[in-house]
Amino acid sequence: DGLYNRGKFKVGEVIGRIGETNPTFEIGKSRKIESDWDGELHLMIYDTYCDDNDGKYKITVTVVPN
Repeated sequence: DGLYNRGKFKVGEVIGRIGETNPTFEIGKSRKIESDWDGELHLMIYDTYCDDNDGKYKITVTVVPN
Protein backbone atom coordinates (compact mmCIF):
# COMPACT_ATOMS: atom_id res chain seq x y z
CA ASP A 1 0.00 0.00 0.00
CA GLY A 2 2.59 2.57 1.04
CA LEU A 3 1.88 5.76 2.93
CA TYR A 4 2.47 8.03 -0.05
CA ASN A 5 0.56 6.17 -2.73
CA ARG A 6 0.37 8.79 -5.50
CA GLY A 7 -2.95 8.90 -7.29
CA LYS A 8 -4.88 7.09 -4.57
CA PHE A 9 -5.57 10.23 -2.48
CA LYS A 10 -6.34 13.86 -3.28
CA VAL A 11 -3.84 16.54 -2.27
CA GLY A 12 -4.97 18.10 1.03
CA GLU A 13 -7.13 15.11 1.98
CA VAL A 14 -7.03 13.72 5.53
CA ILE A 15 -5.78 10.14 5.51
CA GLY A 16 -5.10 7.68 8.28
CA ARG A 17 -3.50 4.41 9.21
CA ILE A 18 -3.84 2.19 12.27
CA GLY A 19 -0.51 0.73 13.36
CA GLU A 20 2.69 0.75 11.34
CA THR A 21 1.98 -1.88 8.68
CA ASN A 22 -1.76 -1.71 7.93
CA PRO A 23 -2.98 0.01 4.75
CA THR A 24 -3.50 3.76 4.61
CA PHE A 25 -7.16 4.80 4.17
CA GLU A 26 -9.11 7.88 3.15
CA ILE A 27 -10.84 9.87 5.88
CA GLY A 28 -11.83 13.01 3.99
CA LYS A 29 -14.22 15.42 5.74
CA SER A 30 -15.80 12.74 7.93
CA ARG A 31 -15.55 9.03 8.44
CA LYS A 32 -16.73 6.39 10.91
CA ILE A 33 -14.22 3.57 11.25
CA GLU A 34 -14.65 0.20 12.92
CA SER A 35 -11.45 -1.80 13.01
CA ASP A 36 -10.03 -5.04 14.34
CA TRP A 37 -6.47 -3.70 13.92
CA ASP A 38 -4.35 -2.89 16.95
CA GLY A 39 -2.05 0.12 17.13
CA GLU A 40 -1.95 3.89 17.17
CA LEU A 41 -4.13 5.91 14.84
CA HIS A 42 -1.90 7.99 12.56
CA LEU A 43 -3.60 10.97 10.89
CA MET A 44 -1.93 12.77 8.01
CA ILE A 45 -2.68 15.36 5.36
CA TYR A 46 -1.82 13.95 1.95
CA ASP A 47 0.50 16.22 0.00
CA THR A 48 3.05 15.78 -2.75
CA TYR A 49 4.78 19.17 -2.31
CA CYS A 50 5.19 20.47 1.25
CA ASP A 51 7.08 23.74 0.66
CA ASP A 52 3.88 25.72 -0.02
CA ASN A 53 1.81 24.54 2.97
CA ASP A 54 -0.10 26.96 5.18
CA GLY A 55 -3.20 26.75 7.35
CA LYS A 56 -4.57 24.17 9.73
CA TYR A 57 -7.11 21.41 10.15
CA LYS A 58 -9.29 20.74 13.17
CA ILE A 59 -9.78 17.01 13.74
CA THR A 60 -11.90 15.35 16.41
CA VAL A 61 -11.51 11.67 17.23
CA THR A 62 -14.04 9.82 19.37
CA VAL A 63 -13.24 6.29 20.56
CA VAL A 64 -16.22 4.12 21.46
CA PRO A 65 -15.36 0.84 23.20
CA ASN A 66 -17.08 -2.34 22.00
